[in-house]
Amino acid sequence: MLNSIYSTKTDKFPVQIDARVGELVRGVMMTESSFLALQGKLTGMNESASKVTVVESVCDPSVLTSRVIQAANVASVGSPSVDKGKTVIQFAGQTYSEGVAVLVTIQLTNETRDCRVVANCEKMVIGSMLVKEIKSLLAKP
Repeated sequence: MLNSIYSTKTDKFPVQIDARVGELVRGVMMTESSFLALQGKLTGMNESASKVTVVESVCDPSVLTSRVIQAANVASVGSPSVDKGKTVIQFAGQTYSEGVAVLVTIQLTNETRDCRVVANCEKMVIGSMLVKEIKSLLAKP
């Protein structure tokens, strides 16, 4: 959040600019093994998760990927994997301010179209807000 006062010769105007949580993150390249190792360290209180049922048009991995990238500046980790009727897509990023790792996992059960959104981050507020933002974009047709 940026708070500032802009002034002219005669008046002063307070201005407040809020950035979406996804704009506070930048994508980082990471191998899948590094992703899994870091994710293992960021469980418990550092993990935020939620479920959403998506419409059929959103079930495509490329659409899921674009929706996540629309919500947050994260980079895709490897290729989407499909195993036992589930599609898993992983993303990695870090905060601009402190370089804190931000990991996002999308798990789609293809049969029921139930999608689990998981964010792992030391900053619990960032993780939970990111899950909420991604979930709202995935819920849209």
